[in-house]
Amino acid sequence: MKRIFALIVPLIALIAIGYKGYNIYDVGRQNDKTDISNTIVRQTNEIIDIVDTFNNLFMGIVNNEFENEAMTQTTAMFFVEAASKRLREKTQSARDHLGRIEGRDNPELDSYVTNAETLLDGYDDHATSYDKVYDLLSTAAGGYEVYGHDVAGFLNATYEKIDGLSINFDTARAAYLE
Repeated sequence: MKRIFALIVPLIALIAIGYKGYNIYDVGRQNDKTDISNTIVRQTNEIIDIVDTFNNLFMGIVNNEFENEAMTQTTAMFFVEAASKRLREKTQSARDHLGRIEGRDNPELDSYVTNAETLLDGYDDHATSYDKVYDLLSTAAGGYEVYGHDVAGFLNATYEKIDGLSINFDTARAAYLE
């Protein structure tokens, strides 16, 4: 009986150690997934901040209303001149990061990264809208206010597309993190 007991106790200890080791591995794997996800989300949030800033400036130009009371239409035009360039630089930086992610053989990660890339394409389209809006406003004759509807149309057209892509991105992120 003592021999059986002497064999069972170490066996139970080995099982417990193995289970604990598996849990540590599983927690580490989940932390890696969370780190990758948070990095991608952080980069998309930076892009969203850029988009919000420039959208507000463009609409401020046509409405002559700015969050910063010292801002003028002329000063805002100076800032938005580089809007599309700044947005494209940030999306390219995010793309470069996505290209360095390893483990794309994981279907959930691949789907998540693919959706992130598609979302970045949507932001590139938005940068093209910035070009159109800037061209329209920079050649405006007689005041910016008459172009409010056109500016809103350009910005909203791609923004609605981005909203749909964001939903797909969030869904892929949730599936990856499960």
